[in-house]
Amino acid sequence: MSQSLVFRIDKPGVDRWFERARLLTQDASELMAGVAGVLADETEQAFETESDPTTGVPWAKLAASTIESRRKEGHWPGKIMQRSGQLAVSYVTDSGPDFARIGSNKVQAAIQNQGGTTRPHTIKPRNKKALAFGGGIYGAVQHPGSTLPARPQMGLSDRGREEIGDLLDSYLSD
Repeated sequence: MSQSLVFRIDKPGVDRWFERARLLTQDASELMAGVAGVLADETEQAFETESDPTTGVPWAKLAASTIESRRKEGHWPGKIMQRSGQLAVSYVTDSGPDFARIGSNKVQAAIQNQGGTTRPHTIKPRNKKALAFGGGIYGAVQHPGSTLPARPQMGLSDRGREEIGDLLDSYLSD
């Protein structure tokens, strides 16, 4: 027969501490789903306010050439990065037992979020035989590349951090 040793602590609050530790080591899917919801709200708010969710700093204004192009297409005035609205609605969340995340499958999402420079590339007509702009007609044109300022859409504001803290407090107190 094996022997066993029983160790007992009779201190107020210790049982609660051990219960919290137990909760931290088990499936936190419900908590993580709540965190993913906060991430989605923060991203939606960034598009609404046109500002960095982490700092509140407004996004860089659009270039005059972009405004003119959007005006000609009937998309100006309008919100930054919402010519069609596809980028804003492309963000999806996912969560599991120990993670929460948000992301987009749109190619332009990363460069719009972080800023950067696109490579030079050839532009060819998709639905017509030629491109027409600037008074000329072209079969293809060389684009020199563009430098885009960062317009962060993902991140946590102080309010978002508080919401996640409240979710965690609620999770640990159950």
